[in-house]
Amino acid sequence: MARTTFDRRPLSDNEDIENFYYNKLMRELSQLFKWENLPSEIPYDYMEKALIHSGRVMYFYDNDMGFMTLSCSTMGVNVYGKPIHARSIKATTDPGIQLKDFQRKIIHRYDEIIGKEKACVVIENMYDGVPMVEIVSFYAKRLANLQRAFDTNSLWQNLPPIFTALNDDMKLSINKLFSQILSGKPWTIVDKEMLMGGKGIPVQYIDIKSKLAELYDAMNEVYNSFKETVGLDSPGADKKERLITDEVNSNNQSIQTCLQIMLTCRQVACEEINQVFGANVSVDVRRPEISEEEADKGGEENGIFDDRIEEPAKDE
Repeated sequence: MARTTFDRRPLSDNEDIENFYYNKLMRELSQLFKWENLPSEIPYDYMEKALIHSGRVMYFYDNDMGFMTLSCSTMGVNVYGKPIHARSIKATTDPGIQLKDFQRKIIHRYDEIIGKEKACVVIENMYDGVPMVEIVSFYAKRLANLQRAFDTNSLWQNLPPIFTALNDDMKLSINKLFSQILSGKPWTIVDKEMLMGGKGIPVQYIDIKSKLAELYDAMNEVYNSFKETVGLDSPGADKKERLITDEVNSNNQSIQTCLQIMLTCRQVACEEINQVFGANVSVDVRRPEISEEEADKGGEENGIFDDRIEEPAKDE
């Protein structure tokens, strides 16, 4: 499977399956947030993927290309431990731009504003620019191991019976027997050696216990653990019976805490972008659409739970 531009993970023995889950989890994370009023020249999908993979992107203005967001490295720190300078070097196949070196001074909310051609705002995925690669790789590896165990156990459920053949003629007779059984044709045994003194054809069966249900439950538990860790809406367990409301709400605090870390970092960057560039950029969590009727009922009858965060009432 081809790797993405951002993929820097080491090779593994279970590469194909692990890549499948790695890309699956990354796709879910890249759609976690909804940005509003971004400049049209900024590709939203690139920005979120870069945040997830590298942990930081620099938002800046270029006289030739307009507003841009690129994954970047940072240099130096101020008294608050925040980076001072950002740099992004990009090579392209565009004949007009073979290699471009972007360097800007990082502006924070408490800094003096300088010209937009020299300034940038760094958007962080989490505090200190922590990416999601390690988290996704951790869960992708375990999902791949469970998937391989599931596939192996499923394959062993298809084991045919084992026959003992005394010679090649008997082997051909047994093969012909099963080929005609699958075609629906009747078959009569005429080879006396296959009767073995009236006891029938010697056959041996291997009984492999099916663990598909247990493995499937384990995969769901690992997957839900990932969703809880990164802040995706998840009850934290996949039970065969419908979860009651209290069980779902018991995980809301941990889910919202993880989610708020990423959301807060993006909202702080939005404030700085709006201050430096005079924009009106905003970001929020992408919520599942719930009808008003389902929201009034709490969605319990259909197994849908309204996870919208209620704003605290303002003091009058």
